[in-house]
Amino acid sequence: MPDVQWFLLVAIAYALGSVSTGYYLVKLLTGQDIRLLGSGSTGARKVSRTLGNLGLYVAKDGIPCTISTNLLYALNAAIRDLNVEEVSHSIGTAATRLRTGLRQIGCNIVAKEENSTPAVTTLVLPSGVDSIDVDRRLEDQGLLISYNSNYLRDRNWIQVCLMGPPAIEWLWPLLNALQHLLPAQQV
Repeated sequence: MPDVQWFLLVAIAYALGSVSTGYYLVKLLTGQDIRLLGSGSTGARKVSRTLGNLGLYVAKDGIPCTISTNLLYALNAAIRDLNVEEVSHSIGTAATRLRTGLRQIGCNIVAKEENSTPAVTTLVLPSGVDSIDVDRRLEDQGLLISYNSNYLRDRNWIQVCLMGPPAIEWLWPLLNALQHLLPAQQV
């Protein structure tokens, strides 16, 4: 008899395991077919998402308010209020002043203006000058640059990025700091 009991236990477990409890649970609580939502999965993770906050919004024909929703609303507000021509002109003006100042102090700029975006200026640091050290010293002065991607670190480059409408006032402190941090370079 133990063999028959074992067989029945396995058969019952198999039958219960083949029932999509997630499907029936969501159908019972929300009236929706979970297989028609998103990926079509009926797994525990999807069930918890569907029955959680998002499930309640769906069941009540509401609009979910999640972190990503708030970010989208913020992005929409920023874009709506953005004057693209004004920002582009401002970045272009700042980039011209930045590149001129960098050349005057002897910095080696990677890309020519016609081959790069005005918003990003990449500098080759001279041998013996470490990009991480330069970044830390600039950061101590409240000046933030890009240096920490493998692409830049492998080449010992740094990048000055003009994000949003740049304030021309910070260009001079940056140029002054770089002039003191970097030895004279050959242009």
